[in-house]
Amino acid sequence: MKELRTERLLLRELVESDAPVIAKYMDDPEIASFVANVPYPYSLDDAKNFIRKVQEKAEKHEAYEWGIELEGEIIGAVNIHEISVKHRRAMIGYLLSKEHHRKGIMSEAVRAVIEHAFSELNIERLGAEVYVGNDPSFLLLEKLGFQKEGLLRRHTHHRGMVHDVYVYSLLRVP
Repeated sequence: MKELRTERLLLRELVESDAPVIAKYMDDPEIASFVANVPYPYSLDDAKNFIRKVQEKAEKHEAYEWGIELEGEIIGAVNIHEISVKHRRAMIGYLLSKEHHRKGIMSEAVRAVIEHAFSELNIERLGAEVYVGNDPSFLLLEKLGFQKEGLLRRHTHHRGMVHDVYVYSLLRVP
């Protein structure tokens, strides 16, 4: 998996030694409330299993998960998943520890992954799904040029609640 660099960030493969910091930020109830298919509370074992699974998916070219490293510390992650080579499309997801919100870090990281997906992975369409109510996430997508395609009503059951989900996409311009 290729490392990506930006002005401030290193986007790199997650390794087992990253598990404690991942467990710490994923155990935040606010972050967990917007991330589907993630247990809460989130343990060190959950983080180790997550890292093992993303490494396996990367080896099979099914998905890529980049840890966002700032000043030597993992502070979040960006991923490309549901990759379809045949249809040249994928989904993108991301999360960032709360103390690093509103500093332009996620814009910088997601922009780097978008550029990589379009130029190196030959992706033509990147999609994203965002829970209604997660305003910072859909504002980020819109800032990066994603267009809202619609609303999936009662789409996701998560932590005892049913969520509507906005669907976004960004197309590579030939």
